[in-house]
Amino acid sequence: MIMKKNTVIILSAVLPLASLTSTLAQSTWQTTDALTPWRGRAIAADPTGSFVSPAIDDGAAGTTGVVSTAVSVSSDKGLTWETVGSIPGYALKLVTAPEGTLYASGNRTATVSGKAFVWLSLDHGMTWAVSDPWSGQTQTNALISMDLAAAPSGAVYLCGYLFAGGKWVVRKGQQTSSGLVWTTVDAFAGSQPNSISVRPGPAAQPDYRVTAQTSTVLHTFSGSDGDHPGGSLGTAQQ
Repeated sequence: MIMKKNTVIILSAVLPLASLTSTLAQSTWQTTDALTPWRGRAIAADPTGSFVSPAIDDGAAGTTGVVSTAVSVSSDKGLTWETVGSIPGYALKLVTAPEGTLYASGNRTATVSGKAFVWLSLDHGMTWAVSDPWSGQTQTNALISMDLAAAPSGAVYLCGYLFAGGKWVVRKGQQTSSGLVWTTVDAFAGSQPNSISVRPGPAAQPDYRVTAQTSTVLHTFSGSDGDHPGGSLGTAQQ
């Protein structure tokens, strides 16, 4: 759910994809647009004020066998939507970097299933490049993506767990002329991450990250920044 100028926009995952809006003073919701046959997964606002939403092609659950995600944009507060691009896979998360880069993550492309992928777009969702956040690792267990966060520094962070590997990791992707370069910045054993967030602020400050993860009996929060990797800034329990 995103609020902008006293307007709440919510994306419905009920088929078909529907956009509903309400002002804060209203007690009712209005369906403003619907895309068929798509299943809404996420929504984000870009620096221009437009809303961007990925939605899985419902044909994959039916008879067509298509594995793709439609990317739609609304420039009128969610009243109308235009499909501007397509991701060749299932994109489940979407974030917008402060400079406008769009990042999406999921665990399936059109040809490979059961491992993490990150897609990025530099043209407001029209075209997408894919990146493997677990590239170069000797660990053969697949990395499963759980959440994604973009930082003021320009980096993108993916939290996930190693399938049957007994630990979770945070991978940092940094844009270069040859694409995203990934490094491990945090790794913990015994718990599964569910979400990650990066504190907003100026690009020069360290990327302070907080990751929420679940163990067998505890819900914990771990924080770290660029100067103190590995969660050394502390772990809180709830």
